[in-house]
Amino acid sequence: MKAGDLLFELDKRAALADLHVREAQVGVADSNVRLQKDQLDRGAKLLPRQAITEQDYVTRVENYRSALASLELAKVQVEQGKTAVDLLEIRAPVNGTILQINIRPGEFVSISGNQSMIQMGNMQPLHVRVDVDEEDLPRLKLNAPATAKIRGDALQQEVPLHFVRLEPFAMPKVSLTGANTERVDTRVVQVIYAIEPNNKLVAEKKILVGQLLDVFIDSK
Repeated sequence: MKAGDLLFELDKRAALADLHVREAQVGVADSNVRLQKDQLDRGAKLLPRQAITEQDYVTRVENYRSALASLELAKVQVEQGKTAVDLLEIRAPVNGTILQINIRPGEFVSISGNQSMIQMGNMQPLHVRVDVDEEDLPRLKLNAPATAKIRGDALQQEVPLHFVRLEPFAMPKVSLTGANTERVDTRVVQVIYAIEPNNKLVAEKKILVGQLLDVFIDSK
């Protein structure tokens, strides 16, 4: 998907009907402007001949100004209606790949925010987020060679990783291995690595978004 592509849209019948009403109001306001302009032009010709009073002419001027203001208001309301319609069209914010679709045509849309309706991300390249325990930080070397292995791979094929960045914020450890010696109060620092897009395992869909990998960083 490219940025701006339509992902899905909500029921916008009510919003479209409201927009049509506002567009009709623009037509009415435009007609009133032409009418008041005609009255003003006629008054400008009649005033020198004293066929109308000066107060009548001032009234026509103010009516014309009011008609112009009403027309501008109607146009603004049309733009407001178009925005309301656009907000019901959910579009891709960036270039990316659809990872998961959690909604189907006709389903009720919840605004609780517990689940994304569509998940998408940029897979060029895939990134691996590695948790490094705080007690291992002294041995961590940035830009050090690193490899990943797929869990359950009988061949234990190594996937080269390229250092991208370190996120300088230590956070509580949430991914536990279950080892008896593992401390649950440990904090971790996350290091981001990238996998080459042309990697064979990526092409074969053996490595997917959200998948857990075993990562080995060369501390030497």
